[in-house]
Amino acid sequence: MAGIPFPQLRIGDGITAGALTVFPLFLESRPKVSYQLLEQALSKHQVTVEELGEGGSVPRLRVKNDSEDPVLLLEGQTLVGAKQNRTLNTTVLLKAKSTTTIPVACVEAGRWHYISRHFRTSDRHLNKGLLRVLKASVTRSLKARHGHSCDQGAVWDAIHDLHDRHYTRSVTGDLHDVYDQLAETIAEFRQRLKYIPDACGLAVYLGNKILSLDLFDAAESCGVIWPQLIAGLTLDAATIQDAGQPATAESVLDYWQQLTQWPWEPVDTVGIGQEYRVEVERGDLGTALVYNDALVHLSVLGPSS
Repeated sequence: MAGIPFPQLRIGDGITAGALTVFPLFLESRPKVSYQLLEQALSKHQVTVEELGEGGSVPRLRVKNDSEDPVLLLEGQTLVGAKQNRTLNTTVLLKAKSTTTIPVACVEAGRWHYISRHFRTSDRHLNKGLLRVLKASVTRSLKARHGHSCDQGAVWDAIHDLHDRHYTRSVTGDLHDVYDQLAETIAEFRQRLKYIPDACGLAVYLGNKILSLDLFDAAESCGVIWPQLIAGLTLDAATIQDAGQPATAESVLDYWQQLTQWPWEPVDTVGIGQEYRVEVERGDLGTALVYNDALVHLSVLGPSS
């Protein structure tokens, strides 16, 4: 197997908000894949996301793609509606004209009744702390040949900890209630960390410590997802006053060169393409999806603190 076709990157100047520094990432060449993002396909009524049967199944949802294009669903993307709100356990590229069962985690422990027949996407992705819990447990599950299952209890515990840390409350234990109650802070971070035109990704630092790196095959995708990622990052950084000396573009490039040398391994893949995962001894975690010899989505978390 050929492995991941890592592209050549150019690192842009960092922009800051609070303790966060965000470096835009630009591709020197763009082997772009033709697909729609989930929110785009939903807006055209070409895709439906629903419970798995009338009774539903907490760790699984059904997605019907009626469009002529593949549709990209992203790890950490949150879905709102039906019997309880969920998040995607992994990045999935749906085949055109297909029906696929996708692995998800519940992010609303206290509800199990319909508020809508179908799901919609929210404008917030998981914060990186919660994504680490999800990504690590799914990676362990795949190694044990149990598929893309997650530690649901650990996810709920992490959401509870988020509410405690930000002094927020939720009747149903819903992750989105944290975002709703921090809406002004999220809006401030989004204003200060606006998408940089032509960027295909972003590397995020707390001081000089790498928090995350996300990369897409196309600037069009990154532009849509960027503010959603910033919403999650706000939860990671809003309570941190001083993270020390900020990182530099050189440190981003050094980290990129390191991660291209990690022992990425192919794993069972939901949808089309090939998924890869890696867990580095110091705590870095990564997932990647490759399709038609192009890196469609890369998600990396830095070492655990």
